[in-house]
Amino acid sequence: MEINPTQPSPNVFNFASHISDVYTCTPEALETIHMPRYKEVSSNFQKIYGIKPQFFARAPGRVNLIGEHIDYCGYGVLPMALEQDTLIAFSPSKDQEIIVNHMLPSLFPPIKLSTDPFQKQRDDKSYINYFIAGYKAGLVDTGTTEFTGIKLLISGNLPQQAGLSSSSSFIVATGMMSMAANGLIGQVDRTDFIEKCIKCERETGTAGGGMDQTISVLGKKGNALYIEFNPIKSTDVQLPPGYCFVVANSLTPSPKLLTLGTRYNKRAVECRLALNILKKKLDLSTKPELGNFKKLQDHFGYSFKEMLGLVDQHIKKEPFSIKDLEEVFEGPVINQLSDMPNAGLVLESNSEFFLYLRAQHVFGEAGRVIEFRDICNNDSKEMSLEERAKRLGDLMNESHKSCKELYDCSSEQLDKLINLARTQGALGSRLTGAGWGGCCVSLVKESESEKFIQEIMNQYYMNEEEKLEIKDDLNMYIFSSYPASGAAVLNPEHEVWL
Repeated sequence: MEINPTQPSPNVFNFASHISDVYTCTPEALETIHMPRYKEVSSNFQKIYGIKPQFFARAPGRVNLIGEHIDYCGYGVLPMALEQDTLIAFSPSKDQEIIVNHMLPSLFPPIKLSTDPFQKQRDDKSYINYFIAGYKAGLVDTGTTEFTGIKLLISGNLPQQAGLSSSSSFIVATGMMSMAANGLIGQVDRTDFIEKCIKCERETGTAGGGMDQTISVLGKKGNALYIEFNPIKSTDVQLPPGYCFVVANSLTPSPKLLTLGTRYNKRAVECRLALNILKKKLDLSTKPELGNFKKLQDHFGYSFKEMLGLVDQHIKKEPFSIKDLEEVFEGPVINQLSDMPNAGLVLESNSEFFLYLRAQHVFGEAGRVIEFRDICNNDSKEMSLEERAKRLGDLMNESHKSCKELYDCSSEQLDKLINLARTQGALGSRLTGAGWGGCCVSLVKESESEKFIQEIMNQYYMNEEEKLEIKDDLNMYIFSSYPASGAAVLNPEHEVWL
């Protein structure tokens, strides 16, 4: 993989010696939030295995501030890493097996796996497939041929199926664990590891683009990241001072693995088919290197407005049937999708494909990301801080409108929560993650964030008319967030906090 020549090499992974190295929060928050969690996980590990954990691997979730469903089309996105993460306590073992335990055993029962990184995934679409994917990502192509056993205990404080990348966080943390247990920390380049995580997560069946794994590994304290692909490179983005982002869970689950044929993967398929129609109309079908919208745009050197013009000119606004597509491509549609996971399932599960709307969203959203990045990093006097924040909010609102109307990936509950956020003072609010449920993210004045959060609690989560099933502390469902650091392995050998 190439590395952006304007940046220093991301280098290899190194051990962190204390949790203060990896969390952004205040010393008080370390003492009251993070330290008790680590101690609880360590205590449970000792109860299960009779020994203390030798290491901890942690990988953050993320909130995407803007740039939804465009990473798999080749375009840059703008996420930030969260303090919430997947945490794995573990110790290498002489036993030739991996013993997987979870802090929630009633939901995730204990299981034993082999140490073979190429073991087959399970057929039941359970969380263990993500574990197997992450374990493989940490060990494949490292030159290692003998693999140690591992005893481990998993803890996660990211809401599941909520659009905050809990699955990619899990894969990254598991990959970090497998590297550390086998003595590979310090030998693996971060960007190589990211590529492996992306590839192995796709093997679970999701046609993702790479944003989630990249921000989980490269996240920086105090900065969002503008992430580009092919090759992966990141640029720090300074968020406006005096403002914060509030994440709120609609409590509508958005399970990727259970909707492989009708939601996430369908959108990826629709974008690929739209791309291939454009290439056919423009006599570029013989150029496989133009494999996504970004590469096609770069080929012509067109603006986003000009690309939208090509979509207007060459793709009909009405939905395509399979028969329509076969006529356009003069053959089976599956031939256009040979490298895409579950493409056959997508074609079998749907009768209509909305190529025009999907392409319109992608080019419009990619343009909004660039403008958002440039406004954040422009501290000139051309715009006041308040004007910059307002424009960022406007871009977030435009993004949600596009996700809802052109990409059809919102939900009734998400729309209700987002509209409430705007009425309570959010400058902008939009879905984040794949959509169809999960979370929204809102731009709020820092001085008003506590009042904002309380009003959302009262009017959404505590509103009896919503009939929401509240199972946890409300702070698990809505919280303000600041950019946190990326994945790390902690070696607490000389620390006393365990």
